[in-house]
Amino acid sequence: MTLPEPEYLILAAVSVASGLALGPVIRQRLRRFLFAGGAGAAFLATALVWSASRGLVREGLAVNLVGAALFGVAAVLLPFSAGASLTGP
Repeated sequence: MTLPEPEYLILAAVSVASGLALGPVIRQRLRRFLFAGGAGAAFLATALVWSASRGLVREGLAVNLVGAALFGVAAVLLPFSAGASLTGP
């Protein structure tokens, strides 16, 4: 399992922009829920990378796909909720 690719930066930038645009219509409770989901996904992805690097989990296609999906979720949810909180009520 490798660290996130540069494409995740593009995902994060687009997510921040959409969060800034949709901030006024996103409720604070939903923003908190999205932030918690993104933080949880980032934590799980980091734990998966750490356990794969220590040899606790054997690297394979399933581990790489789950890690990429978790990093993708974190790269979308965390910047979106941050951008929405800047412009939201």
